[in-house]
Amino acid sequence: MNRLFQAMAIAMCLSVGIHSTAVAEDVPQADRVVLVDFDTHDVEAQVMEQFYANLQSIIEDTESLGLEEHGDFSMDDLWLMAGCSDTSAECLGFLSDFVDGDQLLFGAVGYSDGTLSFSMTLFDFEAGENISEISGKTLSGDDAWLAEGIPAVIEHFLFGETASLTVHAASDAEVLLDGEVVGSGTANIEGVAPGEATVTVKSDDETQEERVILRHEENLELTFDDEPSIADIDDPDYSTPSLYPGLAAVGVGVLGLGVGVVGQTQLSSARNEAEDRVANGVFDGDPARAHELQSDMDSANTLRFIGFTGGVVGLAAGGALLFRALTAEPAGDDLAGSPSFDLDVGASSDGVNAGFRIDF
Repeated sequence: MNRLFQAMAIAMCLSVGIHSTAVAEDVPQADRVVLVDFDTHDVEAQVMEQFYANLQSIIEDTESLGLEEHGDFSMDDLWLMAGCSDTSAECLGFLSDFVDGDQLLFGAVGYSDGTLSFSMTLFDFEAGENISEISGKTLSGDDAWLAEGIPAVIEHFLFGETASLTVHAASDAEVLLDGEVVGSGTANIEGVAPGEATVTVKSDDETQEERVILRHEENLELTFDDEPSIADIDDPDYSTPSLYPGLAAVGVGVLGLGVGVVGQTQLSSARNEAEDRVANGVFDGDPARAHELQSDMDSANTLRFIGFTGGVVGLAAGGALLFRALTAEPAGDDLAGSPSFDLDVGASSDGVNAGFRIDF
């Protein structure tokens, strides 16, 4: 009886062992990825740290891949050991003798004129070929934009063109993705590469544009209304008021003072002549000359009044405008509430009328 129980126990153990082996064989083995240090050009260290952290995280979250610890070596180091220095399949195949992994991941990251560019290659030793590759993938933006865009670039590299876009626009509008026409009106765009993308909508009278980050298997919806895009709206005038109106007003004031001085001179000359010809209250001379002198004095007095009045008004207005221009600061929308100065000058039968209005 004991032997029967022992046989049954052995059979059960063998059965469990065989089942466990079968289950293990059904689970696909993850490809071991050897990460080589990327070549860099003008890229900040923190950007590369962020890049490597995202690369490691995404690979570890992918069931079919596993990241091998890399030994801080570059492709130049491997090529030196292999005795070749190119990215041909034959040369890359030689590198399997020097690394412990199934696949080799290498590439380059560069920075120029505010733009990061990525080139990445994943070479499979068993297949003897590149199984994934991107070149010239770019990102341009601030730190927050890069933080979102870097993992998207890696997703494009590892998984391909897995994102999609739905663009809602007017029926007669043309839809472009990264400069290529992809439809009109409402467009459904499949097979879009994760990463940075620029969507443009063009109609007869306006162009609207939006830059977005697409992630792996994301379906992003964008709606473009009939409002003009930011690019089509004139930039608000944030500059300070010009000095030219103030200088022009000052010039008019100076000219007015000059006219006033001429009028004053003519009036004084006519008045002096008249005073010289009057003796004991009687004009000594031709009566016609007396009328002529009176007319000259009236004209000179009018000219003096107009000149001095215009001069004072011009100088006051010019001074106010120059003061405003020199003390104003750019304020964007706040300019609508800044003080305004209006000057009205006109001639009438009684002389010159001038008015000021200052709004706060």
